[in-house]
Amino acid sequence: MARFEDRPLHEKLMRAGGWLTSAAMLALLLFVLMYQLSDRREILEDAMNAHAKVVGSNGAASIMFGNESEASEVLASLAAVSDITWAELLDERGQRMARYERPGLHKTCLLFGLRNGCFLTVRQPIVLRGQIVGSVLVEASLESVYRGLLLQAAFGAAAAILVLAGATMWARRIAQGIVRPLHRLVRLTEKVSAEQNFSLRAEVSAQDEVGSLARSFNAMMEKLEWHDARLNAELVQRRQVELQLNRMAYYDNVTELHNRHYFKEKLEVAVSEVVRCGGACAVLFIDLDDFKIVNDTLGHEAGDVLLRQVAACLRATLRSNDIVCRIGGDEFAVILDHSVNERQAGRVASNLVDALSKPFLIDGRQVRIGASVGVALCPDHATDTVTLLRNADTAMYHAKGGGKNNFRVFAPEMENGSLKRFTLEQALRQAIENGQLQLHYQPQVTLADPPRLVGFEALLRWEHPELGSISPYEFIPLAEETGLIHAIGDWVMRTGFRQASAWQTAYPGVRLGINLSGRQLKQMDIVDRILTELHSSALDPCLVDLELTETVLMDDRAATAAKLQALRQAGIRVALDDFGTGYSSLNYLKLYPVDTIKIDRSFVANLPADEEDATITRAITSIAEGLGLGLVAEGVETQVHAEFLRAAGCRMAQGYLFARPMNAHDATDMVLNAAKAAEDVPVV
Repeated sequence: MARFEDRPLHEKLMRAGGWLTSAAMLALLLFVLMYQLSDRREILEDAMNAHAKVVGSNGAASIMFGNESEASEVLASLAAVSDITWAELLDERGQRMARYERPGLHKTCLLFGLRNGCFLTVRQPIVLRGQIVGSVLVEASLESVYRGLLLQAAFGAAAAILVLAGATMWARRIAQGIVRPLHRLVRLTEKVSAEQNFSLRAEVSAQDEVGSLARSFNAMMEKLEWHDARLNAELVQRRQVELQLNRMAYYDNVTELHNRHYFKEKLEVAVSEVVRCGGACAVLFIDLDDFKIVNDTLGHEAGDVLLRQVAACLRATLRSNDIVCRIGGDEFAVILDHSVNERQAGRVASNLVDALSKPFLIDGRQVRIGASVGVALCPDHATDTVTLLRNADTAMYHAKGGGKNNFRVFAPEMENGSLKRFTLEQALRQAIENGQLQLHYQPQVTLADPPRLVGFEALLRWEHPELGSISPYEFIPLAEETGLIHAIGDWVMRTGFRQASAWQTAYPGVRLGINLSGRQLKQMDIVDRILTELHSSALDPCLVDLELTETVLMDDRAATAAKLQALRQAGIRVALDDFGTGYSSLNYLKLYPVDTIKIDRSFVANLPADEEDATITRAITSIAEGLGLGLVAEGVETQVHAEFLRAAGCRMAQGYLFARPMNAHDATDMVLNAAKAAEDVPVV
């Protein structure tokens, strides 16, 4: 049985009302009965006294003359009084002269079976001529009084029951009236909890405590609705940022194809599935032939247009379930799975070569480029992604070496023919020793009118006497793989720091940006190496910007942060290059001591026509301003780019609009001209 405190509120109210009503009725009934008992006893006693006086008056002579028979006749007159049970006449000495006793008398109360409390005895003196000559004793039964009281109690109990029933019905209605708004409030609360609908409101129908509770509930719901709306807005905004960051991490901004990160993840999955479950997959490396000529001749904008048309051509040629990515520059990659064989992969490669050999229309001009495709299959040619990628790359170089605009499927003998890579590696070792490496410097200027020189970014170039100009995108990865990047990095810092130190005499404060690779940053003594080169060149560390890409910051974050903090404490500034192209750009600003962020050229190239790039650029500008960071835009090639960036709040830029990368001699001339221009500015 449930405890009282656990029962419903309306039942508690009803029970409490019933108990109080019953107690009140019982108390009232007892009071009435006790009052009636006292009153009726008093009436009976008065009647007995009156009868006793009459008997005493009539029997005085009998007592005076000692006539007992006459005294008995006087007492016999009491037979007419039904309540009298017996009576006695006593002389002045108290001796009984006569006694009357009702025939068939029971000495116990017929109603209760008791003697005590059921009889009333009175005594009256007999006075004759002012003198007491005797007394009368009369005893009466209280049974009639009690019978009347019982009847009255029965009627009272019946009336009490009727009153209690009515009170119960009335209490039920009152309890329901009190509890009904609470029930509605409970159901509303349950509905809010089930539906998460904070716009619901309680009906305020009274000004009592329940109404106050409903108003408090509505006030709470208003606050919850406001917080819920704010939270939903924040979640939507966060989701949009996550989608944007995810797109930046896994999509190429120029072609809208998936990028290198996505390609590597999907290839890992495909190779793992083949190794675990069987089947086959294929990788196709696509390198556009003569793309550099188009890019240098028609400009980067035309080059981007061509890349987008190539991406559309690849999508149209491949199946919907094939994965195509742009992995960098003019290189694309394709993953074919679902148990593809060598013949099928070759047919896909042939179709791609044919499709890409057709002319593209750019600014009203027909442009032909072609493509070289390398094919490698898992498990035929490799059972791990690294070897599979290397073999596809080797096959691609063989296709390019075979006259371009064709494809090759990897064969083991090609490994023996990977002469280019070996030759390039040997040539790179000699380039360091023979002084074939050069530093070019691209100016960084303010977006004022006219622009003012702020500093330079040092860019590594390699001019081979036989192979000609070799792209950094080709030899830097090779230098990192072979470990030559350490020696090259030391040379770059030594040369760049000395050159920047020499510029300070003519144009104090000109800055120098040095790119640092991931392999360099992993060196245990990289901080000491940098500070040693700075000390030997006598260049103020505060004039140096170390430029790091997001991929450099991905590994061993704790150690990387400690090294960067040590460099920053020495006065060197840290710049985050290609900002926004990685998945965790915003997180890096929190994890690492960054002073400057550089807007990647892929966001600048299509400004202001591309609304997405424009939005991202404004967002990056706002982030830099909010965090108090320096901001430099890369790849500024047109006046339209500069005007948009200036309006967005960017203060510094570099790109072909201002100057192409130049050798040390031309950079020195630019420094001298900047110093002269600064001297010609009048002092106000």
